[in-house]
Amino acid sequence: FAKMSSLAEIERTSAKRYFEILEDTLVVHRLEAFSKSEKVRIIQHPRFHLFDVGVLNGIMGNFEVSPDRIGRLFEHLVIQTIRATAQALDKDVRMSIFRTAGGAEVDLIVEVGHKMFAIEIKATKKITTNDFRGLVQFSNFVGGKNRSFVVSLDPLVQEFKGGIALPLQELWSHLGWIEH
Repeated sequence: FAKMSSLAEIERTSAKRYFEILEDTLVVHRLEAFSKSEKVRIIQHPRFHLFDVGVLNGIMGNFEVSPDRIGRLFEHLVIQTIRATAQALDKDVRMSIFRTAGGAEVDLIVEVGHKMFAIEIKATKKITTNDFRGLVQFSNFVGGKNRSFVVSLDPLVQEFKGGIALPLQELWSHLGWIEH
């Protein structure tokens, strides 16, 4: 909120309240930072996603899927699709992001009951072991109590040392939400 409020030249408390209104009206969804501790989750900075990629494009005044935007648009689409699918299937999920002080990051952590899934989102057709770095660090952080996936534009399902790379349409069966 501090970064947003300084950019908009408004009070931090006002920026926070504006985001709360956007959340209450379901225009944006908050992704809290993942932590084993509830106290730490509250202190770390959240990330926000609009409810629809088209609205994001409209606000930006840009409907072109250019190379500089495809990553952010694909990440947004995947996160919103996972959220909508969970709601449609009446899944009680907790969604968050993972970041370390050292710069490791995982785009999405999905917790469903006692199951935990770490999901990296890549708008590419060529997945490499490098794409699993953050996932491996997250798995080490939680003691291997998760399953790791890279969701990409590659239509093939591939196994890597750090997890499975797959297209979005294959994710549901790997999460155990829909049987093939």
